[in-house]
Amino acid sequence: MRTISDLLRIDTREDLIRTARMLGVRMDWHEPDEQEVTARVYGDTFDNAGHWPAVDPHHQAGTEQYVVLYQGDRAVAAVNLATLFAWAAGYESEPQVDWRGRTFGELTPDEQARASRTAGDAISRELDS
Repeated sequence: MRTISDLLRIDTREDLIRTARMLGVRMDWHEPDEQEVTARVYGDTFDNAGHWPAVDPHHQAGTEQYVVLYQGDRAVAAVNLATLFAWAAGYESEPQVDWRGRTFGELTPDEQARASRTAGDAISRELDS
């Protein structure tokens, strides 16, 4: 799971499971409001090509629909909406890769920081609008 500013980007089912545990919600997500968990959808394109906003600076559109999870007033995590549908249909995620075919974990610490800032800036712009 990548940190985008103070917001977690959920890219795999395992990330989603870790997020559920962190938020204290049940694995079936029944009554998340009991843990003060709410959600809001941003973006305008129902797609999961990776641009929601992307960590690749060449794809700043940030228009794919994604869900931001909140606990109380704090934005906690974000996940692509179409990807949630894919997981619900049984799709198993593959790690996101950059234009060189490297996963986030294979990037250098400087590249990871730059990628996180880029995606974090795009999410912040969406949240502020």
